[in-house]
Amino acid sequence: MFGEDFIKEVNKELYPFIKKILGTFWGYTDINKDIEDVLQESWENFFAKYHEKVSSQEEVRALMFTIAKNKAFYHYRRQNRMMANHSVSNEYAPTIHPDETYELFLSKDIKIILAYLNDQQAFIIRAAMQYEEVHKQDKIVDLIAGDYKKKFGKKLNVASYRKIKERAQKKIKMIVRDGDV
Repeated sequence: MFGEDFIKEVNKELYPFIKKILGTFWGYTDINKDIEDVLQESWENFFAKYHEKVSSQEEVRALMFTIAKNKAFYHYRRQNRMMANHSVSNEYAPTIHPDETYELFLSKDIKIILAYLNDQQAFIIRAAMQYEEVHKQDKIVDLIAGDYKKKFGKKLNVASYRKIKERAQKKIKMIVRDGDV
C-alpha cells in the first residue's frame, strides 16, 4: 500500500498544500527546502505513529494532509520567519492560489486566523491568497481598489496594500507563535 510510487503521488499533492500554508501567511520567498523538511517530518510522523492504523490509501492521504498542516504550522513556529524581515518588492509572491482541495483542509484554520485580524487586514490577506500567485501587487491593487473603497471608504494604493499586509502578517506571526491557532 505504501510503495514508492504512492508516496511520490501523495507528495505531489502535499507539496503545493504545504507551500500554500508557508507562503500564504509568512511570505517565504524560497521555501522549497522548508517544504521538503515538512514533507519528511510528516512521513516520519505517519510511519512512526499511524501506518499500521490505516487501511486504505484514501485514509493515508487524509491523514497526511492533517499531519502536513500541523507540521507546517509547527515548522513556522520553529523557524520564526516572517515577510517583514525581508524586503518588500513588487515581485510575485509565493504560491497563494486558492484551490478547492487545499481550501477544504485550510478553511477552518484560515477562518480562525482571519478572525484575529481587523477587517482591513482580513480583506488584504484574502486578496493576497486569491491573487498573489498570478498577479503583481500593483495589479492586485487595481483589481481590489473599488471593493476596498466601497467597504472601507478609503483609497487603496500599493504602499497601503503592503503596509496592511505586513501588519497582518506580523499579527499572524504572533498568533501562531503564541499557539492561539
